Amino acid sequence: MTFYVQDYVDEKEPQRRDIYKIFERELLVVDNEGNTLFKRRMYQGEGMSLVGLNNYHDYENEKFQWAGQLFKDLPPVVFGFQWFSFGCEGLDFIAPYRDGIEFKCDNRH
Repeated sequence: MTFYVQDYVDEKEPQRRDIYKIFERELLVVDNEGNTLFKRRMYQGEGMSLVGLNNYHDYENEKFQWAGQLFKDLPPVVFGFQWFSFGCEGLDFIAPYRDGIEFKCDNRH
């Protein structure tokens, strides 16, 4: 599998740093033959924000994104591209037309 991440950046506000310039992100996963296995568009908003990519953020010892086999007899998963203020992130399966797993959580402020 090959992972492509495209960040859409707002260059109108140069004073903003790295992740805060990104207003939208698209993740695409393709197989060795170029078939799309997974595609997702993510946005910055009141209840969620995008996370710096593992290779490009300032936190040396922290890794946020992960992809791979997690469950026996199920497709690989991907997660860690967003932070949620209200609610929780789920797991997305890297498989076309497959629903992910939503977590029910309570993170009141």
